[in-house]
Amino acid sequence: MRLITAFILGFCFTSLASNYRVHGQVVELRPGTSVERTMKSGETQTFTVTLDEDTFLQLAVEQRGIDVVVRINSPEGKTIGEFDTPNGNQGVEDVSFVATTTGSYAVTIFPLSNPATASVNGRYQIKILDCRPATSDELKALKNIEVNALKSKALLKDLVVSVTQLKTSALKVRYQLTVASVVEQADKTLSKQMLDGAISTFTELAAPLNEEDDDYSLEQYSFIGQLRNEILESIAPRDPEKALEFLSSSRNQMDRLGQGQSLDIDREVALKLLVASQLAKSEPKRTYQMAQEILKDKYANGLAATLESLKSKSPDLAEQLESQMVQKLSAETLLQNAEAAQLATTLLQSYSGEQTALLSVDGRNKLFQKLLTESLAYKPTTDARNFQTRSVLWNVLETLKSVGPSIDSTQSAAVEKKFAEVREKWNPQDQMMQRLQEQLNNSSVEQSLERIEKAPDEIREQMYQSVAEKVAAAGDIDKAQLILNAHITDLYQRRQLVRSLEQQRAFQLAAKGNPEEALRIIRAIPSAKLRSSMIAQIAPQLGRGLKRSAVLNVLEQARSILGSSTKAANPEEMTALLELGKAFTKYDPNRATEIIQPLLDQFNDLDAAFRTIRNFAQLDVATDSYFQGGEFNGNIGPQMPSVIGQLATKDFDRAKALADRINSSEVRITVYIEMVRTTLPVTPQD
Repeated sequence: MRLITAFILGFCFTSLASNYRVHGQVVELRPGTSVERTMKSGETQTFTVTLDEDTFLQLAVEQRGIDVVVRINSPEGKTIGEFDTPNGNQGVEDVSFVATTTGSYAVTIFPLSNPATASVNGRYQIKILDCRPATSDELKALKNIEVNALKSKALLKDLVVSVTQLKTSALKVRYQLTVASVVEQADKTLSKQMLDGAISTFTELAAPLNEEDDDYSLEQYSFIGQLRNEILESIAPRDPEKALEFLSSSRNQMDRLGQGQSLDIDREVALKLLVASQLAKSEPKRTYQMAQEILKDKYANGLAATLESLKSKSPDLAEQLESQMVQKLSAETLLQNAEAAQLATTLLQSYSGEQTALLSVDGRNKLFQKLLTESLAYKPTTDARNFQTRSVLWNVLETLKSVGPSIDSTQSAAVEKKFAEVREKWNPQDQMMQRLQEQLNNSSVEQSLERIEKAPDEIREQMYQSVAEKVAAAGDIDKAQLILNAHITDLYQRRQLVRSLEQQRAFQLAAKGNPEEALRIIRAIPSAKLRSSMIAQIAPQLGRGLKRSAVLNVLEQARSILGSSTKAANPEEMTALLELGKAFTKYDPNRATEIIQPLLDQFNDLDAAFRTIRNFAQLDVATDSYFQGGEFNGNIGPQMPSVIGQLATKDFDRAKALADRINSSEVRITVYIEMVRTTLPVTPQD
């Protein structure tokens, strides 16, 4: 799809009129200027961008302490795309598109949802990097979206035939599950057919294996069980009734294959609860009954998720189930029952302050008091046989500390005192380090260094390392290195720590839009393998916040660090080259192909060698087909589908030609699946 930009008096003028006003004026962003905003959890901030047809627009949103998602909507309200890269709460989100029609586009920014950091605050800066008429290649790529969709559908038809015609194997089951997932939004009928096919293939695969088969192994049995789990996890969200039916029928099959050994009861319960949670959407009473049945015998942790699903569909039944769970847990000695304690802490941790809690106030208070009373009454000993109780107690105390508004100052002090007591009893040095660490966290760097000077010799260097890590995380790598050089006496350890900081500096620079300095640091690293590993890690970030010409220059600099050979010298270099090929795809598909093709040819050679060695070693054919799937077990095997799939979004024919060169039918099919995934329209088709 395309974007739109205004062209006035020979230059690009784009206004981003936000829903903020400063001194009564609507904020506008022009090329060469930027707007900075604060943002907190749950907040959404929207700007508008007025563009002309066939205009290329590139925005940079620099994250400063908050991980944001950028969504672009067309003048008609259709979502063009969402942009979020895995760079955490620091670094640049690069947003670019070509306008398809003239009009006002919405640029919406909101925090990435993350349950681990429910409350966040930070800032971001948004600015225009490039605003110009789209080039012929960019317009061609835009038109290719529709063309690629047609080619993707044609490839899908051939792919389905290829997968269907495969011999019965675990690999076939996994292909069927993967295709079902890929086409679910585009073709629900085909998705259902592939899921049904996976069940049929599984049944055929397990049927010949029985107690009379001398070659049948526990390893094979375990693998069949894992395959069963994968099928259930795929089916349950889509068709819980079918999943429940398969759970029952396949269990009988597994019992027959198990030669008298019992299935993993915990795993069976987890699978049953998975299905029960999905059934809550249509049959909440049945979900309630299944949870009740399980609660009679097990304190399965999955009961919490089932309660959550039930609560959204039938609050009354959820209330009854919660009451039964809390009542039964309250009657237990939780510190002596790890499973019960785990469920209790999971339920208690679901309390989320002002947000809707999983438990009622009464249920939460009962569990809280139960855990608090037991943990405060426990007398820690040094008996090693109490290791499990120690682990349970530690988790309970951590939970009690984390529940926030439900704990008052007196209770909080009691929990902290118990923490100190168990640390002192179980690990006196750990307790001493904990006290010192708490002091350091509340001190300046200079104060921290003074405190460490008075610490015992045996923990002093570890504390210096902790302060250096804190300083580095704040962005001052130079000061962190000074601390290490001055206070870490072991030469080898000091070199390793300083080198680690240099790597951290390179990652920070790449994330913050200074790739050339990051590459300068990497180039100076003595180890070729480490250089390759770092290139692989920062390749997706290279070029963020830069115009196309600058990006290509940076990527070529990164490529030069890996040497001039078109083939990889080791797995680390193979990974780095593939990541660079993937990065080039967005800006120059021709250059990407130049990098990828020699690696693909090298992969064919490696795969052939792998198969020769496997055959020479006379590996068990059945075991190998189950556990290896015939696929070369190297770095390039898993990566190649992702790289070629990305190339397909820019040049489908070129990607298809590369995929066709792959000798391994298993890898080739995997690549085709990824090509379909990246290019098939996600909207349902008639």
